[in-house]
Amino acid sequence: TMWLSVPPGAEPEINVTYPDSPPRGVYCDSDLDCINAKCDKVCQSPPPPLPPPPPFPPIPIPAATDCELNGSWGSHPKADINISTTSTKGTVSFVCVSHTEGCIGWSRNNSGLIVLSETDNTVLFKLTNGTAIPGLINNTYTCQLMTILDTTASKMPIEWSKKRAASAPPFNLNVNSATYLGTPTSPFVPVAAVFLQSATTTSSEVALIAGNGPQTFGLSPQDLLGADSSSNATLALLNVKVAPPRPVALFLVGERIDHATAASCNDGRGDFVAVTGSFGVALLKFSPPNSIVVVWNNSLPRAEVGSCGLCCSTDARCRVSVGGDGTLALVLPARGFAVATFDRSGQMLGYQAHHATITDVEIVNAVDGLKNAVITSGFFDSNTGHEPMVMPSLIANTYDMSSEIFRSWPWGSGHPYREPGPCNGDVADSRAMGVKTSKTAEQLLFLGRSDGGNGIFGCQTDNVTQAAPLLGNDEYSEPFNMQAQAISYLGRLKSATGQILDGTLNLVRLPERNMGNTLHTVAVDEDASGNLWYAQTAACCIQNMANLTIQGQPLLSAGDGLVVEVMAGNLSTRLLWHHFAKAEQPTHSDSAAVDISVGSTVTLVVGTASQLMVEVNPIDGSSGPSGTTPVPQQGYLVVIPQSAVL
Repeated sequence: TMWLSVPPGAEPEINVTYPDSPPRGVYCDSDLDCINAKCDKVCQSPPPPLPPPPPFPPIPIPAATDCELNGSWGSHPKADINISTTSTKGTVSFVCVSHTEGCIGWSRNNSGLIVLSETDNTVLFKLTNGTAIPGLINNTYTCQLMTILDTTASKMPIEWSKKRAASAPPFNLNVNSATYLGTPTSPFVPVAAVFLQSATTTSSEVALIAGNGPQTFGLSPQDLLGADSSSNATLALLNVKVAPPRPVALFLVGERIDHATAASCNDGRGDFVAVTGSFGVALLKFSPPNSIVVVWNNSLPRAEVGSCGLCCSTDARCRVSVGGDGTLALVLPARGFAVATFDRSGQMLGYQAHHATITDVEIVNAVDGLKNAVITSGFFDSNTGHEPMVMPSLIANTYDMSSEIFRSWPWGSGHPYREPGPCNGDVADSRAMGVKTSKTAEQLLFLGRSDGGNGIFGCQTDNVTQAAPLLGNDEYSEPFNMQAQAISYLGRLKSATGQILDGTLNLVRLPERNMGNTLHTVAVDEDASGNLWYAQTAACCIQNMANLTIQGQPLLSAGDGLVVEVMAGNLSTRLLWHHFAKAEQPTHSDSAAVDISVGSTVTLVVGTASQLMVEVNPIDGSSGPSGTTPVPQQGYLVVIPQSAVL
């Protein structure tokens, strides 16, 4: 499972751009076709004009009817509607009014018209299809702008079709379990979590959680990799299908563990587990119900890793990946970044130094023309000729690192982003944070980062003159009203070439001024339905934050911390976005996401927290802070039923 530890930096709102009308003089069979720019038939005569909507007199429609409406409606006290045509422009600001008939920030007058009003400005709409109501989820409806009573705005009726692509996630989330890992005085701080597929039964879904700390969960630990009772690095096996989660086995692996992951063995007999830490790197083999043995261990000579060992830090991350054939890839951050690969017997297959900072590595056994490959994600310093620029790096090599399969963003500099083209001027620092092989489609799931809204993910990875599909369906996926905050890019790539299939930006917003804010996405996984689950560390505030609850318990209404977001596989619909911090918090406390793993029926999220977090069916003997005094970071775990997003 991809992982990256990065420190953290209401109602649903709508921000929709409507498509242009067809060229003047071309008429379609219906107004709706014209508005959606889907004309494939030319009518003999233009469609009849709309009848004037009493009690208002008819207002002539300008000859050029290309129009666009951008609006946001929600719990914020103020919002803007911008109405523009080829000949006129106008802006109406309004105060959201009472909630009626399912409308968000809208009301109806006695004539059945939708009313938005401020002191001197009134905007009147009516629904012309008679069914859909603004604010309801996934409704396509047609409405008519009756008039705008404001001297600065254009006065004309416009009819259009609008579909809200991003649904509002549920306010309440019921979880199977939400629990601290250990206690403040005996913590367990996780670095990774992954399901062991061979241990999945009708009554059991076993997850391996790697972490550091003295917590033993009441079990007698077993020693691996030369560890002893004084060791601090732990592999914990938990059955998370039951509530509360039940510790199954505990293994000590040394002084420190930095990362771990697992893959189901190709022969169906157990799972390979790759780990890295103070002991070097090791390949382990899990066999159900609770056995782990060492296949091989390489302590990594100092000549390979430098005088400081692996030199792991926030910026120099030690990463490991393993395939179902037992091939292992390791990031070596010391003395510059490099990637080494090993076969299942521990023999080194290949080694490659990188000039980029490496953020993640992924072993790919076989997916859509990409077979026996190692994909390295990262970023490097560049320059556009006008300003410094950080460029993403994504490279696929063969197992032995001798042949390059593809290289995304292959330019040695960012100069193309100051040349005419779809990304001209899109020069915000951008990073490739990791990829993961899709479980349900022939594609790669990609995580990126953009420091500001004008990153380069709107252009193809191999051709800067070709635009890439960049989806945007609400204010949390469109980066307006922001500066250089670090935000996420969630994408899908063609596995054989690394080209972008599609993607979306993802950010949060401050309640005041609706300003864009920081969102780090640290891991992704996929369920059997193709839904994409993201572990994130969010600044203030995610969508609907002031209204969210867990099992009916109120949560922190504004703030930073660990969140989980679930998107439909096509990245068009947000199914879940939730956090887990209690309503009252000590000052200077926080939480952060570490990893996410999707099992057969439940999803496991792990993080760290010094906050007061919601507890539901906690692990026996676990506890969090007892008051309002901040405590050191300790582990936190949430088990979410996948039925929550059905």
